[in-house]
Amino acid sequence: MTGSERNKAVVRALQEAINRRDFPAVETLLAPSFVQHDPTDNRAAVTRAGFMSRLRFDAEQNPAAQEHVDFLVAEEDFVAVLLHHVGNRPDSSPSGTTDSHVQIFRVTGGRLAEVWGRREVYSRHS
Repeated sequence: MTGSERNKAVVRALQEAINRRDFPAVETLLAPSFVQHDPTDNRAAVTRAGFMSRLRFDAEQNPAAQEHVDFLVAEEDFVAVLLHHVGNRPDSSPSGTTDSHVQIFRVTGGRLAEVWGRREVYSRHS
């Protein structure tokens, strides 16, 4: 398995752990200095602890929500993923919304060091 394939497996493992609500597994995939940069939220970067807190909050607000990986592309330490989220969100998104995410992860030593993301609402389910 190449380094790029290993890095893609780490990102896929993250999405699978999030869908299972396996937060201890998520934490093992994050580097201690993990940072989330998300221009969608127009907020400052989020630390590892903040990222975990947000995942737990989202899971409590919508326990049935799932994220599905559409495809992964990797080059060196970076993995880009296109995925879609199905389910209600605890923010201002309409009920039953499906949204698309593009995220770019930097993987170091088999753990996620940074992520940049963007979310777009693209359809509604009735």
